[in-house]
Amino acid sequence: MANDRLVRQRSLRDLFDDTAHMIKTDLLGVVILTVSYYVVLLIMLFALFGASFTSLLLSTNEAPGLESPLPSEIELSEVQVVIGVVGFTLATMAYLGGLIWLVASRFSGNLSLNYEDALVLGLRSLPQLMGVMLIELLVLGSLFLVPLLAGPALILVSLPVAIWIGIKWSFAWHAVVLEGRGVYTAFRRSWELVKGSWGRVFGIFMLVAVVYSVISNLAFQFDSSGLVPLLFTVILTPIQNVVATLLYGDLRARFDERRALAESA
Repeated sequence: MANDRLVRQRSLRDLFDDTAHMIKTDLLGVVILTVSYYVVLLIMLFALFGASFTSLLLSTNEAPGLESPLPSEIELSEVQVVIGVVGFTLATMAYLGGLIWLVASRFSGNLSLNYEDALVLGLRSLPQLMGVMLIELLVLGSLFLVPLLAGPALILVSLPVAIWIGIKWSFAWHAVVLEGRGVYTAFRRSWELVKGSWGRVFGIFMLVAVVYSVISNLAFQFDSSGLVPLLFTVILTPIQNVVATLLYGDLRARFDERRALAESA
């Protein structure tokens, strides 16, 4: 999918201005997608944990020193664990795919989607998105688990490698959704888009993460029950993904420019 408003170079200010414009223009669609996602997760947690999950929610409002109503042990069968992991993954992939399409459509001159259309288009890419997520979990998860098995000192090597690879693969989801790439070609596409811009991408993601953390901590200071921080999480989650999608458009524009210069040389 190519258009002159999503795929264009952006300064840091442009990136956040366009993010604010997107949220302002289609706040309702973003809210409906995000709230629907969290509702699905809550329903799934209630289905898996039942009364134990209810007790966990109630325990957030307890005064310090009171005995928690949460059971000391929560046992889940292997089937429940598999259902939970698969359900969480499917819901997350559908949400991300739909949100990416929604953002792209707002910066397109020939595509206008409501949240339902965006979600349907996101669901079409579900198998490829599942493949991308599975590989990321296996590779990046292994880099975190290896030090636990072989020795904590290895974290000094494995953690930087995991971060480096994670940034390189950050836009594989966008390549699947917006370019119709397969799993392997999506990783390769993300790798080439980030080439020469790794530090910039890392810095922007870190900036967003720091802002997210500061706002969440401030919210928790005002409401230790966790309800206000949860509300801010619902609000901030789509903002991070909007920034990532617009950054994808920026990187793609820069890549196209480099390729055009190389071909004309």
